[in-house]
This record gives sequence, C-alpha cells and structure tokens, in this order.
Amino acid sequence: MVSTCIAVLGGTRHNNTEVKQKDASIFQPSDECCGMDRLQVTSLLLLTAILQALTYDPLVIPNITQANLSSTYQDYVASRAVDGRPDLLNMIAEDSCTHTDVGQTSAWLRVDLGAEYSVYRVMIWYRNDRGVVTNTVRLQGYSVRVSNDTLSIPPSVCFQHDGTSQIPVVTTNDCPRIARYVWLYNEGRSPETILEICEVQIYGCELNHYGENCTSCGIGCEVCDITSGCTKCLSGHVFPACECPPGWYGVGCTEACSLNCFLSVCHTETGECSSGCNAGYLGDFCNETVLLPPIEVSGGSIAGSVVGVLFAAIVVAVVIVLIMRFRRKLTPEYRDFVYQRSLKIKREGTNSSADLVNDLSEEKSSRQSHLVKRDTSLYSNTPRQSYFLTSKEIRVKDISNVLKVKSRDSYRIFLDEFKNIPYGEESHIACTVAKETHNKPRNRFKTTFPYDHSRVVLRSGENDYINANYIEDYDGNKRYIASQGPKSNTLVDHWLMIWQEEVSLIVMLTNRIEGGKTKCEQYWPDLGTEVTYGDIIVRLQNEKHYACYVIRQMEVHHKSKAASRVVTQMHYTHWPDHGVPDPLDLVTFYRHVARVIDKQKDHGLLLVHCSAGIGRTGTFIALDSMYHCGRTHGSFNPVDFVKTMRKDRMSMIQNVDQYVFLHFALKACFMWEDRTKSTCTFTEEQINHKAAVLKMAQEFNELISIKQSYSEADKSAGVSHKELNYTPSVLPVDKYKVGLTSYVDGRSEYYNAVFLRSFCENQALIAAQYPLEGQALDFLRLLTDHESNVLVSINPLKDIRSTKEWFPAAAPLTVSTYTVSLIKSEFITPSIRRSDIQIRYDESEAHLVQVYELTTWKFNDTIPRDLQMSMDVISHVNTGRVEKEIVSPITIVSKDGAVGCGVFCAVYNAVQQIQQDAEVDMFTIVRQLQVRRPEMISTVEEYHACHKIIVMTLERCSEEFGSKPLNTGPTEGELYSNVENVYANS
Repeated sequence: MVSTCIAVLGGTRHNNTEVKQKDASIFQPSDECCGMDRLQVTSLLLLTAILQALTYDPLVIPNITQANLSSTYQDYVASRAVDGRPDLLNMIAEDSCTHTDVGQTSAWLRVDLGAEYSVYRVMIWYRNDRGVVTNTVRLQGYSVRVSNDTLSIPPSVCFQHDGTSQIPVVTTNDCPRIARYVWLYNEGRSPETILEICEVQIYGCELNHYGENCTSCGIGCEVCDITSGCTKCLSGHVFPACECPPGWYGVGCTEACSLNCFLSVCHTETGECSSGCNAGYLGDFCNETVLLPPIEVSGGSIAGSVVGVLFAAIVVAVVIVLIMRFRRKLTPEYRDFVYQRSLKIKREGTNSSADLVNDLSEEKSSRQSHLVKRDTSLYSNTPRQSYFLTSKEIRVKDISNVLKVKSRDSYRIFLDEFKNIPYGEESHIACTVAKETHNKPRNRFKTTFPYDHSRVVLRSGENDYINANYIEDYDGNKRYIASQGPKSNTLVDHWLMIWQEEVSLIVMLTNRIEGGKTKCEQYWPDLGTEVTYGDIIVRLQNEKHYACYVIRQMEVHHKSKAASRVVTQMHYTHWPDHGVPDPLDLVTFYRHVARVIDKQKDHGLLLVHCSAGIGRTGTFIALDSMYHCGRTHGSFNPVDFVKTMRKDRMSMIQNVDQYVFLHFALKACFMWEDRTKSTCTFTEEQINHKAAVLKMAQEFNELISIKQSYSEADKSAGVSHKELNYTPSVLPVDKYKVGLTSYVDGRSEYYNAVFLRSFCENQALIAAQYPLEGQALDFLRLLTDHESNVLVSINPLKDIRSTKEWFPAAAPLTVSTYTVSLIKSEFITPSIRRSDIQIRYDESEAHLVQVYELTTWKFNDTIPRDLQMSMDVISHVNTGRVEKEIVSPITIVSKDGAVGCGVFCAVYNAVQQIQQDAEVDMFTIVRQLQVRRPEMISTVEEYHACHKIIVMTLERCSEEFGSKPLNTGPTEGELYSNVENVYANS
C-alpha cells in the first residue's frame, strides 16, 4: 500500500462587538477638584463618559459625520465638534472646539447623521478652560431638538434646560426620537447668544432596532421603540414577538409553510423548516425527495398500521395544542432577523471601483465630504514629523463604518479625496537627472521619473542612474525602494541596486507579459540555471508555485567582492492589467510577505516593483505601512500617506480604483488576523481537546459572520435553471460557475458546478452536484469539456439515482453521442472503490477518468463516519495524478456540490500547504472556499472534521518519518535565510 504521508504530502453601520464610547455621568469638575490638575480632570471626565455609556451604537463617525453652525467665530468651525476628540476641551490651546460668532441673538449646532436613525441619547462636551462656574454659563437655556430636514429650526424638543441651573462640562440628554438631524439650540441670552461646544456624540440604533445591543425588532414589527422594543406588530403577526402563527410565515404572515415540514411548522420569516422534515424529504425547505427503502409486508404490518394511525392522531393533537398555546402567549425567545449592514466585498477580481463593492446597503441620502485642500508646500529634506495629523485619520475600530459612508453616492468621498492629492510631476520638486538625454532610454515610460532628492544613486557601474526611489514609512523611516520593472538595458543596473542596498526580499506585482505587451523583463534565471548580469551571477535555487503567486529563492554572487547572498522574490501573478485584484487574495499574499520578513534577520530595504513602479507598487507599500501604523497607533491616514509617497515618487497609487481598493484591503487586514501555524503548533493545539474545540467554535462563528452573501442577480444562471438544481438554495455564483462549452442541440450550457482554487493551483478543483435524472449527458460534457481526469464521489454511486444513466456496467453505455466504457474497478481500501472509465465522443480520442467512490460516506451525513477515509482518498488521488501525469482539474461531486465537497477541498488544500510551507491555516482555506461556494463547511462539525483529518495526517507522517514534517523543498531557514557567505577563491 502506498504510504499515505508520501502520497498526500508528496506528489451594520456600527458593529455591536466594537468598543463603544458611552454616556458621561454628570461629573462636576473644578480647578481644585481633589487636588487634580486640569489634565487629570479632563481625563477623568472622559473615562467616566466611556465607563458609563456602554450601551447603544455611536452614530457620529469622527471626521465623516457632517456638522454645521449657525455662524462661525474665527476658525472655530463646526467639524471640530465631530472630530472624535472629547479629551481636548481647551478652547484656546487645543484647536478642537467650535464657537459661534459674537453679537448673535440665537445660535445652533446641527449634526447630520446621514440617514434616519432611532436616537436615544445626546452627549455634549463643553469647553473646560474658564473655571467651574463660567465654563458652561453660555450654554444655560439650551435645548436639544431633532428633525428630518434643514428647512427651519425644528419644533420637536426632546430636552429643554431651565436657564438657571449649573450645567456640567460633560452632559447627557435622553432624546428618544427618530431623526436624521440633531440640533443644539439656544436663544435670548444677554447680551448675546454663543455656543462653545467641543464634541458631540449621539447614541442610538438603526431603524427597527432597540435596546443596549441594538437588537432587531424583526420584520413583523410596525412600531419599534428604542428602549422597549416592538410595541405594534404588522397585520397578521402576533404580539409580543410579532411572529406568525404556526404554519405561516413572511411579511403579513400570508405565506403557508410547506406541508413537508415536520408538524407543518417553519421559520416565521424565511419559511425554512426549522423543526425538520417529514419522512422522505430533505433540504432547508423540505422540497427534496428521498428514495426510501421498500417496506416488506409481514405479520407486524397490521400492528404497524395501527401505530401509524395513532401517531398521526397524536401529531394533529400536538399541532392544535401548539396553535392554542401560541395564541395565548408566545415564547420570548425567538430568532431575530439580523440585518447585515456591514460593508462586504462581493466580487473577486473586480476591474473597477464600481464593481469593487456592489452590494452596499441602500441609503436614502449621502453625506457631503470635506474636500482636502491641495498641499502646495515645498518639499523639504528635513526630517518629517509623524504623518497622521489631519482630519482624514481613520481609527481602526471605525474602519467598517468609515468605508460604508465613503462608498455612498458612487464613492464620492473617495473620489474627492483622491482628486485633491497632488498627481503627476510636481513642478516644485526637482526631477532633472532622469530627463538627461543619456538616461531617457532607461525609463520605461515617458512621463514617470524619479525625483532627484529621493532617487537611488548607483555607486558602481558606468552610470549612477536607475528609475527607482527610496520611500519612507508612516514614521518617516526609509523602508522601501519603489522601482520600475527592469528593461532589457537596465538588468545589470537592477541587480547592482539589489546588491548595493542589501535587498534580500523583492515584491513583484506584474506579470512579464500583460495584454500582449512586455511589462517587465525576466531578471531571474530558470530553475537550476544561472545568468550573469555584469559583475553579478544569479542562480535560481528554488521555485514554489501558489494559486496566486510564486516564490523564488536565488543565490546572488558578486564576482569582484567574492561574496554571495540569498535573495527571495515574491511574485504576485493575479493583479489584472486594468483594475484591482480580490482583496482577500492580495491580503493572503501580503500575510506571506510579512511572515517572510519576520523570519529574516536583516532584510534591508524592501524592494517593490510592478511595471511603472507607481500604481500597484504604491498600493502595496501603502498597505504595508498603513497596516503597521494602525497596529501601532490604532489609527492611520491614507490621504496624507499618499501625499508623502508622492513627494518621494510621483503618482504613487495611480488611480482611484487602487485608492479605494487600498482601503478595503486594509479592512481585510485589520478584521482578519493571520492564523497560519506551523505543523507542530497546529498539532500541539489539538492535544488540549476542550480548548481546541472552543477555539474552533469561535473561528467557525467568525467565518459565518463574514461569509460572502450573494443576491439572485449574482446567481442568475442557477435561478433561470431552477429545474436543474438538486438543492434550490445551493446555486453557483455566476462569476465562478463552470460553463459547458460543447454544443449539443436542445441542451443549455448550465451545470451546477463552480471552479475552486487549490493552495497551489488556480481553478484546480471543480465542485459539482450529482447529475439529476435526465442530466447524464450534461455531466459527461462537464468532464470532457474541462478535461477532468479525476472524479471523486463523496457518496456511493449506487445510492444516486442517475448513476445508471452515465456509469457503465460490464457493457459500454451510450449517452447521446457519447460512449462510456468501464476499463476496471476495484476496492483500493475497504472504504474506497476506484474505477477507470473511458468516455468517447463520436470518433474523437478517448477521455480517461479515474473515479473514486467513498463507499461508507452516507448520503445524508455531512461528515464521514470514518475520517481515515478522507485522508486515504486524497493519498490515492495524488498518487494517481502523479502516475498518469494529470494536470487537469479534479471534479468532486456530492448531492449539492457543497456538503462533503467542502471537507474534501479544505483538507486537500491544507495538505498542499503542509507540503509547500510546513504550515496550516484552515481558517483562510475555508474562507476562500466560502467565497466561491458559500454553502461549504456550513456546520461546526465539518470545520472540526477538517482539523481532525489534518492532525491524523500529520501524526501518520510523524510515525513514518520521525518528528520532522515531510517537506521535499528547502527548510524555512534555508528558504528565507539572507546570511552572506564568502566564496572560496579556488
């Protein structure tokens, strides 16, 4: 028997989970309070506010929410009241307070929430620099008002001050109203009316939500009170839970539950059979029939019939009791309909910002954006201060909300930000060397040059010029080199720069040829060979291919210096020529880059290049720097960082698509931690079973919360061919579906199947449903059209009705113009049968397929009862592919192309990751599968099974080869080492 180890390894607007600012108590500060200085008092005020307001969502997003004043004194503008700095209450010294103009009889501050919300409470921070008595004296008599328009001062008052009592510096007012605009209004003060407000925060929930955690009132609610919940149900729904009576669902309770649901009871909102199905039916809606075994007539049949009648009577009685009890009182524990308003990136590999996020929640109105003033200050060679100083700073915890707002109105705020950043060559920054006659041929493009002050100056060679610049990180440290892709006449210069700057890691973001044009010359040799570039010899020692990128390890030898180093190139291959990649794919690549950097000792500057060295290069550098900034400081500023990069190299981040993409890639980085583990760590974590199970449950819940969701428009092919789907709720996403390319008269090109990536290959797997009866011809087209030579059936083929229509017995089987013949069939393990079949279309060349059946994986089981079988089948699939030199996709089939297929594909990808890197990241593997087939790994049991199978695989490897994981490539230390070695002179 083949060694398993060798065969497998060888061959919402605001998240309730985020930390929220909360209401401040009425704390009375003074200059002499408890011996504290003013800073301590302010800090205590802020701390008290945070501790006492741990309820409801903050509706004001700093620097995004708009505010207006009735008038403005000097530069104390309204935006200061919503800048997220309640700790700065000194009117004169800290530039964080508003001030209406003098000599006015009335004054107001208006906050625009951008849409209607259920407001609960308004918190105000007033100036705190004039002493306890006079701090808030001008605020006396104020009122809090709300409205849904700006036509006039609103009459709706939710708080009115008495005009005489002292007001604390930090004050809160309850304001339970539905509104878009919140006003702080005052009038009639003597001798003048002035407002001096430093910060405002408004707490509440989205419409139809209530309570401290902003719980949904449900789709059956007509009136939702912000504090108590639903007070009136829609017609047809039953108070207090506003659910439908048993047997009905939907808005108005007008839809009848399926008669196939157990007890005819279904979910009150979705219609899913939440209590299960009657015998003979399957699926969420119990609309899939199951072939039941024949019933033998025996002496006990009569008794059985009597029992059946009695059981039916009991069922009817139970239903009646349920309805009677329901009418009296509904259980308070019911499942809320949760509105997922968090921004999600729907499409993988989009080509424009309009496609990047196409499923945003609809908003009734969009916010006006602050235009960024064009920075015309001269560049200075003096050290720069920390860059994040302006109102465009984004707090990490707010990133989802910020992106949601900035994406409204066709990304208007993004567009305004981007167009106000200096672009192209800036006339006040010197750029002379690149334009000298003898240097022009070294530039790939006629308008992209390195500035003089930051260009990389070659200290050896015939010319000191190369089209590359040093780029500083967010802290002003020289960390990167941004370079154009080398041309044929700059290959020697390129390697001189790498040696001179002690570069040990290169990030390449372009393919050599794109759109029929050369984007970058190949500056590395083929595997196992070497090439000489002037005084430098480069030998490619190792090359690893992944689904979206390639890693190359090169030994670089300098002849004159008689020394050599190791240089690693990480080449991302899936950035489209025009557009942006999928954020998840690029972030996966970026995580790997970061791990390589962490493993290197002294990696020098990071060299990043694409073709021009500005668009993709600028985006990647900004991703790295802004991510580190956010991790270090809790916030980051993309606007100012792009300005900073462009002062070092013109046009960094070339278009608005890349600018928008940067933000969503950063969101993915901050919201998704790197869970890659070494095989040893992965195995050790599974030893503590209870802790491992808890952690897996937490990870699975996170996967469900971020799982891709698609509309019917995204699955239009499956929707229009409903009769061809085994499970109506499991449809292929159009952009990932596997189409049938062969033409057959009267047949469509549709089959319920999707392309999946393996860890090492793009479109290496096809997950498909079993053919329905009458669909055998399309199934054979699927296998032959895509030249799939390996077929894995999750369940025994004998349990599938349609098998006899396409799988031959002893004699060949004719299906339309196809002839299918059985070559051989045998059990290769007690649970796995392998059959070799031949498919011939007319007189064409025969197409051979290896068919693997998992004979003990029962049709209705989500995971196999024998986990060993999953490990064994991957072992034999890999062995068979190696023996036959098969490179075509593997087709995996189950009843819906999701159940069972997900476990197989996840384990298959994990063992590839073990072979490549001796690492495992099951979380990311499953997440990537769910992007293309969201129904995969839909239970925690499946997620747990994936882990257990991998542990079993690693344990077997350990038994066969000792404690060190099998890895035919170089070790991590060898691959990522950059230690310099001196050549002998022999």
